[in-house]
Amino acid sequence: MLYYFNLKEDLKSYYRDLLPEKTVRKLMDEPSIFKMVSSAHGIIMRIPYPMKRKVYYSDFLASSPLLEKYRSAISDIANRFEKGQDVSPYLSNTIYVPNFPDYALNNRGLHHFHLGKMKDNSVARSPHILFAKINDSEAYFVAITEHDKNNGYPEFWDEKLAQIIRKNWPEQTITLNGISSGNLLTLEQRKTMEKKGAFSPMTDDNQLYMIGMGQTTSGTSVASTMYACRFINLVYKYKKYIVNNVHIYLPRPLSPPMGINISFVGFKDDRIFFGISRIPYGDEKKLLAFDF
Repeated sequence: MLYYFNLKEDLKSYYRDLLPEKTVRKLMDEPSIFKMVSSAHGIIMRIPYPMKRKVYYSDFLASSPLLEKYRSAISDIANRFEKGQDVSPYLSNTIYVPNFPDYALNNRGLHHFHLGKMKDNSVARSPHILFAKINDSEAYFVAITEHDKNNGYPEFWDEKLAQIIRKNWPEQTITLNGISSGNLLTLEQRKTMEKKGAFSPMTDDNQLYMIGMGQTTSGTSVASTMYACRFINLVYKYKKYIVNNVHIYLPRPLSPPMGINISFVGFKDDRIFFGISRIPYGDEKKLLAFDF
């Protein structure tokens, strides 16, 4: 029996529903499916999915004089989160660039939002940006910091933002038990290490901790790399399972030279979907769902 499975083309169709065509074309140029999936997931991570989230302000932000200056923009961002609306107009125009070195998000899990004036559903660059830590149910507004065009966000490189998160929401940090803090890093040492993808934890009373999953030496996020490993392993695991059990899903006897087409379809509610059909009888395609 012949089995046809073209994961690269299936991913191309899947990503076209999520990302701009220009971005998809660049993803197709990646040297491997692993790199394609990792790069695509890195892009998707940059754009918080529109879903209702409760918004929290740090005590540092609540007392900052910059909050009043940018009240209109920050209130709109908060309102969009609370209503489950799109916040991408406030994000950088590099969000759709594959493998863009977003150190804040890749290494520390922090999104940054621009606070300029809205025009044509896009926000202009501003002298300051809002840093926030986002998960599926909450948005933690951490601080407004300087946004220097030559130096990115200089206040980001020290431990200030991490300390704010540690103080306000310690459950959003990862404590590294059993590891000595050793000598403290200078700001320049930390900046150099993180730009090279090195592990750079924070220190709190000689206790090491992290506020994100970290990044690889290639500048991509560890979270995206782990996702790509899991995705590819599961896809080929389920593909093998389908091949071994095709008689269950398509019980009617087949006559040569017919074959079976297996395709990756997508995700929904923590389930991964595949399509299976006889060749050339595509009208008999069945949809199969497995846990992801």
